[in-house]
Amino acid sequence: LNISEGTELLFNENSFIFIDHGNLNIKGSVLNTVKLKPQNKFWRGIYVKNSKNSNIYYSNIEGVKNFNGINTLTGSIIFYNSFIKIQNVNFNNSLGEDMLNIVKSSFQIDSSKFNNTYSDALDIDFSEGKITNSSFNQVGGDGIDTSGSNVKINNIEMHDIYDKSFSVGEKSKVNISNSFVNNVGVGIVSKDESNTVSNNNI
Repeated sequence: LNISEGTELLFNENSFIFIDHGNLNIKGSVLNTVKLKPQNKFWRGIYVKNSKNSNIYYSNIEGVKNFNGINTLTGSIIFYNSFIKIQNVNFNNSLGEDMLNIVKSSFQIDSSKFNNTYSDALDIDFSEGKITNSSFNQVGGDGIDTSGSNVKINNIEMHDIYDKSFSVGEKSKVNISNSFVNNVGVGIVSKDESNTVSNNNI
């Protein structure tokens, strides 16, 4: 599924995007972003599985409740067993358990914003990747939650996080550097035999 720059899609409350053994390419530009948003109060999100190369660039994705398509899932935007690259994307006003859930996948997230989430902003399960130059604001749960994952985090800002800014669990290996958190429940939690390295964080 290819969505080109300048596209604006309005979704009703029962609509969603589901892709299996295919790629999702949302390619906005600096001057012509892509907008995915609800027609009314919310829509049912995105689920991509078994994708070899999915990309989301310069996009605004907002008003997503938990995905409710083929399966009943708690995340709003889910990537499973896939490779995903996210750059310059604004995730706004999530009503699901996780705004973005990455499972058994490889990923890169850069220069993106997670704003106003009902629960966790970014949930990473049994995956490997990098998160750089991004921000998390007004989060009802955890900012970044990892389970069984290997993640490098650099230059992140977090403000007004209700629970944990960084929750590292289930034997994850996470390196957090050059980041700033303010007004959060707990800064960093490392648990369940996880290995967490914190360097030059405020």
